[in-house]
Amino acid sequence: MYISGKMQYMNMIILFFMIKLVDGRSVRKVVPYEVIVETVYEHLCDKPKPTVVPITDLLAKTNNDDLRFALEYDPPSVILHRCGGSGCCLNKNERCIHSKHEKLYLEIAYLPDPDYMKKTYLVATNHTACECVAKNV
Repeated sequence: MYISGKMQYMNMIILFFMIKLVDGRSVRKVVPYEVIVETVYEHLCDKPKPTVVPITDLLAKTNNDDLRFALEYDPPSVILHRCGGSGCCLNKNERCIHSKHEKLYLEIAYLPDPDYMKKTYLVATNHTACECVAKNV
């Protein structure tokens, strides 16, 4: 049976961290070297991964106090593609960063006060390509 890369990765993580109790004894599941290596090579730093980003993280660049100090945001988070932490660089002295990006204008709703909802656009950066670069760059 063929298992997709994502499913195999999730199984590996679950197995790696899972400790079962059998007859009162803890039994650790071992992830074979081959599975780990295959998973690393399936998740190299080449494509940005979908990442949950809270709306509050996107507000740093806004001058709109009404928006920055809103009581609530809808949706509270958005999915953006990110490179950082999204893939493996085979050299320990490298890190995964974005090499290309695009600007997105996200329409959100917010409550500046309890009785009134407004809509506005937030500018967000969506990573479209990743690459490994030296950590000191």
